[in-house]
Amino acid sequence: MKMRALPIVVLLLSFVVGYGQPTAFTYQGKLNENGNPANGLYEFQFTLYDVLAGPGSYTSGSVTNAGVTVTNGLFTTSVDFGADTNAFPQQGSRYLEIGVRTNASVGTFTILSTRQRITSTPYAIVAGTVSATGVIGSFSTLGASTVNATTVTATSISGSLNATNLSGTIPDGRLSASVALVNANQTFSGSNTFTGSIVVPAPTTGSNAATRAYVDSAVASTVGVTTANYIYAYDTTVQSVIIGGTYQDITMSGIGLINGWTHGIGTATFTCNQTGVYLVEYTAEVQNAANGTVVHSTRALVNGGVFFGSEATCSLTVVTVPMALSKSFLVALAANDVVKFQYTANPRFGQLTSVAGQSFSCTMVRIQ
Repeated sequence: MKMRALPIVVLLLSFVVGYGQPTAFTYQGKLNENGNPANGLYEFQFTLYDVLAGPGSYTSGSVTNAGVTVTNGLFTTSVDFGADTNAFPQQGSRYLEIGVRTNASVGTFTILSTRQRITSTPYAIVAGTVSATGVIGSFSTLGASTVNATTVTATSISGSLNATNLSGTIPDGRLSASVALVNANQTFSGSNTFTGSIVVPAPTTGSNAATRAYVDSAVASTVGVTTANYIYAYDTTVQSVIIGGTYQDITMSGIGLINGWTHGIGTATFTCNQTGVYLVEYTAEVQNAANGTVVHSTRALVNGGVFFGSEATCSLTVVTVPMALSKSFLVALAANDVVKFQYTANPRFGQLTSVAGQSFSCTMVRIQ
């Protein structure tokens, strides 16, 4: 029996490995028996080699398909060498050797000549399984017209890509918006913890602007400290001066946030529970109780003593115009230190007013 198979076309089903695609491809051919188109059931055996003739250095396991229908010499069958990516490597050629015998025969296969060179399509089997470790060469050896940010995306790479295999610079504009840049202003929407020290440069001059800039920088750097480190309290009542020129304690009617401090509603004392450096900010809404020039003053006390740099002063002449007195300063506090805020007016016709909603508010945050 003399047989000959004439290949017509080799097709490979397209797929993506990540979604469990098959590894089989379709082979269509024409089989002649004794010079005439064959008809009936036949058994085909397929084997891959890396050379056109001879054993070569690679031979796949044979795939045998029984009961293949041949009509007028034409047949179609599915060939599957399994998940072995060596069957169709990224480089090198593969040749398909075909053996045939009548179906259910126990005789040897008749090897058809010659081996058929596999076209490039079946190599797509490995394309979906290649990981970063399977990339040959480095990106630095490829021209910009071959590989660029528009042709290679994060979804094109599976597995881990070793940084030592990359060279060159990735433009900032190609980075994710979630990547923080060291030379740009950053806005962090989530919680962030810094394990090292946060260094805030000291002001270069003694001006109020420089001091305030230093304080603002410190506020922006209040991350990575312990959780017990803040309090925000306020008062919404009117507090009038009883004796002109004499400071009196400012009491609070509400607490917005508190952690690591001890404070009672309706009292003026704040007890610090944690040693550290604190940023203190307060705002007092002051107003004249009668027409005439009235000097309004506020300050902070630590353990009964006036803290230098905590004072704020303004002068008003009419009743209807309130003014906000604000102050920011840094203070080193020890555990159990007591902080108070005080207000006075000279002469006595002054008051803390709640026209804007809060007559007084304060915030104390540990920054170091």
